Amino acid sequence: MKLTTLANGIGKGIFAGLAGTAAMTISSTIEAKLRRRQFSTAPAKAATKALGIETFEDGEAYAKFSNLVHWGYGTGWGVARGVIVGRRGGRDRPLPPRGLRHRRRGRL
Repeated sequence: MKLTTLANGIGKGIFAGLAGTAAMTISSTIEAKLRRRQFSTAPAKAATKALGIETFEDGEAYAKFSNLVHWGYGTGWGVARGVIVGRRGGRDRPLPPRGLRHRRRGRL
């Protein structure tokens, strides 16, 4: 595994994470407005519990924290995907099991 391949995978993963998070944000915002419901605070609730945060100064601080957690979580999963792809040598798709690879080459 080359360092440049891993770095390339991580870079693509960051972009994929941001793009995916943006798409999810747009779709959930549209859905919340159509149903006239409050925006989700589940990511912030989970993060406050995990980090041991008890209170915020005001609702605006809580909303900013929720937004930060939302984007950080989505981008983080993109980075994780990029690391996996980078460790595979830049291949996006998983390799077939070893036995099948040998058969495709005409070997048993």
